[in-house]
Amino acid sequence: MLKKRGQISVFIIIGIIIVLVLGLAFYLRARAHRIEGVEPIVEEIPTQLHPIKIFIEQCIDRTATDAVILIGESGGYTDISDFGITHTADPTISQAVEFSPESSMNVAYWWYLKSSNDCSGNCEFSSEMPDLKSEMKKGSERSFMDSSIEAQIDQYVNANLNKCLNDFRDFKDQGFEVRELGKITTTTIIRQDDVLVSVNYPLEIAKDKVKSKASSFFTTIPVNLKNVYELAFMITSDEINYNFLERNTLNLIAGFSEINNEKLPPMAGSKFELSSPVYWTKPDVKTKLEAMLMSYVPLLQVEDTLNYRKRMFDDSIKQRVYSQMDIPSYGYSYKKLGVDFRYLGWWPIYFDINTKSGIIMPESASTNILPLDIGIQRYNFLYDISYPVVITINSPESFHGKGYSFRFALEANIRNNEAINSSFVSLEGKSAEASMFCDINKRNSGNIKITTADAQTNEALNNVMIYYSCGDESCFIGETEMKEDKAVLETKFPICAGGKITFTKPDFLGYSEFLSTEVDKDINLPLTKLEPFVYKNIEIKKKKIIKGDDGWTFSNNAFGLSGKEQAILTLERIGKDGDEEFSTAAQYTGGQDEPSELRIVPGKYKANIQLILNEKIVIPEEKKMLLFFQIATLPEIELEPFPAGGLVFDETIAWNAGDITNYDNIEFYSLYIDIPSIPESERKHDDMDEMNKIEEYSKNYRASLEPVLR
Repeated sequence: MLKKRGQISVFIIIGIIIVLVLGLAFYLRARAHRIEGVEPIVEEIPTQLHPIKIFIEQCIDRTATDAVILIGESGGYTDISDFGITHTADPTISQAVEFSPESSMNVAYWWYLKSSNDCSGNCEFSSEMPDLKSEMKKGSERSFMDSSIEAQIDQYVNANLNKCLNDFRDFKDQGFEVRELGKITTTTIIRQDDVLVSVNYPLEIAKDKVKSKASSFFTTIPVNLKNVYELAFMITSDEINYNFLERNTLNLIAGFSEINNEKLPPMAGSKFELSSPVYWTKPDVKTKLEAMLMSYVPLLQVEDTLNYRKRMFDDSIKQRVYSQMDIPSYGYSYKKLGVDFRYLGWWPIYFDINTKSGIIMPESASTNILPLDIGIQRYNFLYDISYPVVITINSPESFHGKGYSFRFALEANIRNNEAINSSFVSLEGKSAEASMFCDINKRNSGNIKITTADAQTNEALNNVMIYYSCGDESCFIGETEMKEDKAVLETKFPICAGGKITFTKPDFLGYSEFLSTEVDKDINLPLTKLEPFVYKNIEIKKKKIIKGDDGWTFSNNAFGLSGKEQAILTLERIGKDGDEEFSTAAQYTGGQDEPSELRIVPGKYKANIQLILNEKIVIPEEKKMLLFFQIATLPEIELEPFPAGGLVFDETIAWNAGDITNYDNIEFYSLYIDIPSIPESERKHDDMDEMNKIEEYSKNYRASLEPVLR
């Protein structure tokens, strides 16, 4: 017996050493790795009281599962707004990507350009990637501002568990008595293969003559969040260090550019002739870039993952291009995880190119040194591009085969045909000195009188908030209040030459104008009217571009969207001087029970529609022939979802106050490139070029595509 005990002790010691060595290796691997924590305390309570314990742990499981799913949807956050992460309809000036217009799903950037898009020489990058594990072992030690994923699950369960428990009302009807002795304190530990959620909730439970105290409850969430996070961390690190998004974008531009206005402008090229130059329009190039990204970003893949497929081609150039779309796994295997890369067409890109106008033309020169004149046209164009990519990591085995998805966003940034990287970062120190401009005791102008009204009804509009800015500083001045039949604010302002006063109120379009203030000088401003937002019902229908024997033709028949089709409408208001910038968006899905609602004010608008078919569309492999010789093989392309069409109105739609007031419904029309109706075997890669003609078709058939007020 002693010998056996000695052998067992040896095995235990060896086991402990192995665990320690493996633990150290994982710790050193990345920031995701910290101390695993402790196992849960298992309490014994009388059998008669077990239903309460089981119910509590089922609620913990349900609530913690909700937290884990939210974290997967938002780039590691249960709610990005809790940590000051902002988002707008333009993902290139945000800290997160709005997954679709007016959607509550916002995906945090794990790497993005924090500075403005036009920064030069002093560009700052940032990351909203949360830590996986908290520095504190216990939930009671973790602060509310601990943004680690462990701490966020703690906070979510603490805040939402009682909603599930519902004060144990169902059990009270069965004769149970539950008395709370302390608050809920959750401790989450993300382990190697699952997530352990332990809850300390001191209770006294009684039924009939049986009474007991209980405080320790737990559940395990069957999702390998640690492995998912490590893969996301690796992809992010590869972008930070090696700029794989930018490198692939530049490769695509090189492959799709040519001295041909049907293609992209080349980054470098020349023509020796005196013929008319080839030129492009900036909006058309932007549209082509967006279509290119939507089609080819999904071809990115990560080695040694579930959906990785090695692509082999006889063409060495083609092989090199596609090989550069493979992201290395650096010796780690993620065979149980799939990775998808997406750029969606309703995410506007930042785009600029070296042209002084909207027309992109070459530099031209000529010489007559030789007997014949020679014209030289230099097509050397510098691209500036920023755009988001949302990466989804899929774990099919999680949640007992139901699967789990984790999304995060990265931003590609190219300037002057090169990737901007972290070596350009230059952090500016912030001054700790308090501003005196907003000091209420320094407001020594005369009395400034402000009066506000509703632009539609002409009635007094109170509670309009007034701000005053001078240079980089801005102060809240006050709100208009009702005095007799007028909404008025009369007060003193800071002194500023060339300052700006801003009027803002929820559900009204803001307005600003210049206002210079002087010491002791009274000013009575003219009545300021603010336009109220109104809500209109919208429906989006499609008009088809159909392929026939004579090519592609437009059909003016309007069709409703199918249940698999989704349209995203965005409107950009072109305001007059002083108007707040305003854009609005709505989403419409075929077959939905109720019309979608659009928030709008009178004015002139540019319109854009993105039409998505949520179905896989395959463009088969195609052999390109020259006479009887095969010169290239174009690979099969799978697109899911499929960018089926859209609309681009750069020339404005004008809706006056009468239009907005007198009609309740607006019917919009989107172009639909009818590739899906072509038999798969007959589809050609050139058919995809029709997607790049949305703007052209929108202009040509504008009269048939104008929205109708009903």
